[in-house]
Amino acid sequence: MNRKFFVGAALMGAMLLTMSSCGGNSKSEPSVAEEKADMTETFSNTYSEPESDEVVDLLKDYNEHMDDYSTDGMTALGMGFRDNKVLLNFTVNEEQFNLKDKDALKGQVIEMVKAMPMEQKEAWQCIPNMGYELMYTFVGKKSSDIVSVVLTVDDLQTLLY
Repeated sequence: MNRKFFVGAALMGAMLLTMSSCGGNSKSEPSVAEEKADMTETFSNTYSEPESDEVVDLLKDYNEHMDDYSTDGMTALGMGFRDNKVLLNFTVNEEQFNLKDKDALKGQVIEMVKAMPMEQKEAWQCIPNMGYELMYTFVGKKSSDIVSVVLTVDDLQTLLY
């Protein structure tokens, strides 16, 4: 009887250890399903729809030709819309884009907009015409730092006209 009790206690202890180690890991490291659910919740309302058909067409065209907006130093990730802002997302090489100096980064953004071909500037005029701002978001390829620069309606009217 003592032997059966000892074997049963040993099995129960091993089972509890296995369960506690599995349970401990699941609390410190979420499962793939939990991570996916968390990301879906976080990003589910990331974008909304602009009220202007011109802006919708601009977003669609940009996203279809995204590779045209990539350079050696930055990769276009897409264009979207949220909270009265047209969003442009890029990954960038930190050697060419200093994510620590937001003023210098805004200067680079302004220079990029100034350098746009006139045809592109005309297409983008729908953004300030609708009262929308333009937000560039940069993600460092090495550091994964995220920095956003906003061009106001006034900035855009100066740069695009």
